[in-house]
Formats: sequence, C-alpha cells, structure tokens
Amino acid sequence: MSGKGRSPLRHHGYMASLETYRGQSPSHRLFQCQFNCHVDPFNAQWNKGVLKILASLPKYSRVRESSSFFGETHKDLFAVPIPITALIADQQSALFGECCYQKGDVKCTIGTGAFIDLNTGKNPVASLQGLLPLIAWKLNGRITYMTEGYVNMAGAAIDWLSEGLNIIKEAQESEAAALKVKDTGGLFVVPAFSGLSTPYWILSQGDCHWHIQGTQKEHIIRATLESIVYQCKDILNVMKRSRAFT
Repeated sequence: MSGKGRSPLRHHGYMASLETYRGQSPSHRLFQCQFNCHVDPFNAQWNKGVLKILASLPKYSRVRESSSFFGETHKDLFAVPIPITALIADQQSALFGECCYQKGDVKCTIGTGAFIDLNTGKNPVASLQGLLPLIAWKLNGRITYMTEGYVNMAGAAIDWLSEGLNIIKEAQESEAAALKVKDTGGLFVVPAFSGLSTPYWILSQGDCHWHIQGTQKEHIIRATLESIVYQCKDILNVMKRSRAFT
C-alpha cells in the first residue's frame, strides 16, 4: 500500500513499528527492537541512551506485550478492519510454537542459518561468550527471557554445494551422497562465507582442510553437513559453560 497513512509496517533496520489508522499512536513490539539495541532486554524499556545518540527518541511510543491490541488493518486491504492482537518475532515465535514454555527448554531451527534458543525463565542471562540475552515474550505482565546463539551458514552451506561447487543438483541429494562414505576422509569444512557468529563473532572466509589424497565429492558433502552440526554443538557447549541451563 502507498500513500499517506497507508503503510501498515514501517521498518527501522531490525525494528518494526505498526501504525494504526484511527488516530492512535504507533505501537512497537519488544522483539526486533532488541537486535539493534533500541530496547534494553534487561528492563524491557526503550534504551534512551542509544535513542538519544540516534536522535530518534521522540518518535517512539510505548512498548506493548506480545499479545496486545496493536490496531487494525486498513479496511481497503480486506474489505473490513481486522484487529491485530499479537506481534512476535520469528525465533521467539518458534520457541513458543515448539512449546518451550519452561526454563531450560531449548529449540534449534535450521533454515538459511541455524538458531538455537534457550528459555532462561524470568531472568535474562548476560554472556561474555557470544550469546544474546533477549526477551522471548511478555504475557500478563510477566516477561520470559531467552538466550540465543546462531549460525550464519546452515542451509546456505548446502546451497553452496549445489550452486557454488555444482556437486549436487538439489539439497535433498546431500543425505544420500554423505552416506556413501563412512566419514569425511579427514576433510573439515568451515562455512564462514559471511564470517562466524556465536560464539566466535569474527569475520573470516570459508575454508577446507584435509590431509589425505583421494578426497571425493561425497567427502565434501558429508563434511559440509557435519559443519552445521559442529557449529550447533559449539553453541550448546557455550550455553552449558555460561550456566544458561541452570
């Protein structure tokens, strides 16, 4: 939609704000606003220090709970206004949808990247090892926190096998190819095409390491699949070391 007052969703980097159409003030969701430090996850309020630096404090209104009345869609969209009563980010909604309601519950979702999120209960867990303390959701005045680690290249690494190396045609071929060999033949793949995230947070280039001649394409495919597992295991290990599970 275009035109004055017709844009239902306004994006500010990772932050999204929803505007209603009956003279109501803009409302904001807690979740995406955390990623660029607009919201302080430790008190669930706007980070005034950051917003002051960005000279953007006046245009922000109050932060609402996950399940709240955020306004209505414009009647031109669906013939009648439809109430919008919930807003939640992708990984928070995945944590909720996987029924990770209790402290210590953890989920891993894998797509282009991989996200491991752990329910830490009523307390945020600050980490010096690369984990992100975040608000999972806020319902009935109660905040549930989570800690997150993520992998830049998961499914995207499989795309590299097909689109970059052309050793498979479709992603689903990777399993059968990997099972044709008993191991990687000493090959290790580091799919750091856009750097390494949790727990390393470094910019680097992808790399392959092997010490034995006779490496076949099946070894490369298996090593790429195993690289996803290694990266996820790194995140779980750092969660254990930071006592996020306790």
